[in-house]
Amino acid sequence: MSETMPFDPKEEALYSICLLAAFADGGKADAEREELKRIGETLLPPDFNAAGIYQKVLLKRTTTAA
Repeated sequence: MSETMPFDPKEEALYSICLLAAFADGGKADAEREELKRIGETLLPPDFNAAGIYQKVLLKRTTTAA
């Protein structure tokens, strides 16, 4: 069984803010998606669930205040 490294909640918060800002205009440009993917890959640890953060933002389960 592999151990997962604990992540810094600041990483999740920062990526959430990036996503919230990107989606604020209602647009879904391919270039924007690619940049968000790049940010997630460089900002978050490899074993972190970036898709889970993406889903929380899309489903409005997180806010800038959170």
